[in-house]
Amino acid sequence: MKNVDKRVASTKVFFDDLSAKLNYLDPGTVRDVYYALIRLILLDLRTKGVVKLPDFGSFKTVEFKPRRILNVNTKKHETVASFLALKFEACMRLREYVKNIVKKQ
Repeated sequence: MKNVDKRVASTKVFFDDLSAKLNYLDPGTVRDVYYALIRLILLDLRTKGVVKLPDFGSFKTVEFKPRRILNVNTKKHETVASFLALKFEACMRLREYVKNIVKKQ
């Protein structure tokens, strides 16, 4: 099976599983709602820089300042430009849930 076929198959399985969790709501509708949620998250990240998802956590963009590094290949000091990174902070409820799963194992 090619990589594209595997990705399509795993996407279909994901939406089928999500549909089952929603009492077998139409998979097309589930897919539309999922992608609408993704678009909303991306829009809020672009405009506000932070997105808080109830009972899950928050995503925020953080700017890393320029810094000097030692390039091990050339043995010269170089400056890395500033860049944005995406950070995720889980809410307390999710952290407790994961902690309990780890304790049970």
